[in-house]
Amino acid sequence: MAAAATIAIMEIRRFDNRMTQVKLGTLNSLILAGALGSTVYFYNQVTGQYGYGQFGLSIWIPFIGVACNWLAIRFIRKDEKIVRDSDRIR
Repeated sequence: MAAAATIAIMEIRRFDNRMTQVKLGTLNSLILAGALGSTVYFYNQVTGQYGYGQFGLSIWIPFIGVACNWLAIRFIRKDEKIVRDSDRIR
């Protein structure tokens, strides 16, 4: 999660290069998806060993992060398309 937060900060700071933002966003989504997968895996391990457990906020935060990254990538690509289309008009 610390790596995902670091990459998110780097992604925000790279506002001048949209394609780098898209690449960092994709990498961040992969890292968050890995964190989400490991959370589910370890939850199943703990539940199998001890017989109790419940999903709390820990399962939803990476899921929300992946969804937000997906939306960010989508809107950055849309913005890049608008900029390229406006360059053609000139």
